[in-house]
Amino acid sequence: MVWCTGKGRPHPEHHTVDPAEGHPTDCVTRRTRQAGHQSAYQARNQVRYQQRISRNDGRLEPVAGHACLNGDTKDDAEDQRPVAVPCPGLATGGTFMRFIGDDLVASRTPHAHDHSGPTADTDTPVPRAVPFRRQNRPGSFRSVTCANHSEPCKEVPTMARTNIAKARLRAGKPSIGTWIRLDGTLSAEMMAHVGFDWLVLDAEHSAFDIHSLQFMLQAISTTNTVPMVRVPWNDPIELKRTLDAGAYGVVIPMVKSREDAEKAVRAVRYPPMGDRSFGSVRGPLYAGDDYPVIANDEILLVLQLEHIEAVRNVHEILAVPGFDAIFIGPNDLGASMMTENGKRPPADVVETACAEILKACQEAGIPCGYHCGSADDVNRRIALGYQFNALAMDTSFLVNTAKAEWAKLVDIAKA
Repeated sequence: MVWCTGKGRPHPEHHTVDPAEGHPTDCVTRRTRQAGHQSAYQARNQVRYQQRISRNDGRLEPVAGHACLNGDTKDDAEDQRPVAVPCPGLATGGTFMRFIGDDLVASRTPHAHDHSGPTADTDTPVPRAVPFRRQNRPGSFRSVTCANHSEPCKEVPTMARTNIAKARLRAGKPSIGTWIRLDGTLSAEMMAHVGFDWLVLDAEHSAFDIHSLQFMLQAISTTNTVPMVRVPWNDPIELKRTLDAGAYGVVIPMVKSREDAEKAVRAVRYPPMGDRSFGSVRGPLYAGDDYPVIANDEILLVLQLEHIEAVRNVHEILAVPGFDAIFIGPNDLGASMMTENGKRPPADVVETACAEILKACQEAGIPCGYHCGSADDVNRRIALGYQFNALAMDTSFLVNTAKAEWAKLVDIAKA
């Protein structure tokens, strides 16, 4: 048994050929005459393959297509990491090595045509060996050529990612998330695994730059949680870069007028609804190949009303088409109502202004949200009719928990 180099150059996958049978140009892998004659190498990889499927609880999910047998494609040359994968059309136990990039994937891709051989498998869905919360995770399928056929294998279309937060709002249901101010991919990913519908990376009041935003959006994207960003300002360039980095929703601060709302819609929506420029790289990676087509329907655009001027213009703002929800910022709203001596208005005055916004939203059929400080406050706001509600933020979760536990230790020390 020798290593096959096929056509005079090494292959990215490890094929073996029987020297007694020559060296065919299409690099047919070593044929297994009987299941009991499998090599230790093949048997070990078959066991690992089954273990990966078992760890994935039998879930099936489309993943990137593979090159059958020869794998002689440009994509393979650019991949990074070898993985042993059973290939359709091979005898029992046959394996070859694939480079799949960062994901450890054991794939068996359905084909549009039959493979020769006794184990041709054209109808088997593609099992994914890496546990992942989404069974329909989007990703590009490559068109590659099989060794036994001159035509390329048929590409499998990718699936668009549904914005679960927007879907809940459309269905008239509440959607709950939180604010993220800590700069770090690990903390963002940990918060995404809590179970919130969405996370808003607060680029208005934090030290995030476009690089850290993209990394954190990628971390959140490992889950079902919708990655969103509150941009620093209602600026078309900020919005374009944020969306191109992979945000599936944006919050626009300090919207005070109809003109502000129209400006935000134009920047976020693709033509003909808006003026957003085409060129996102992460968009299709996150949401599927049809991202330019579905973006206007799936990206959640939230206008934040947090100034008394916005309360006065609320009906004009709500008349603008193209946005999805209103979010009230009670702190800045109260600050905008300060008296000349710097005193904030009473809480009931701010609450009256919030109720006016909520009523206008309900009359217009537009979801309204509120930034709540506790779970009890979230439940109370939902009962009042608020739908898009934020529960505190990551910094308050961290500090409040630490303070509570520290207080217990102080009491013990004093005893």
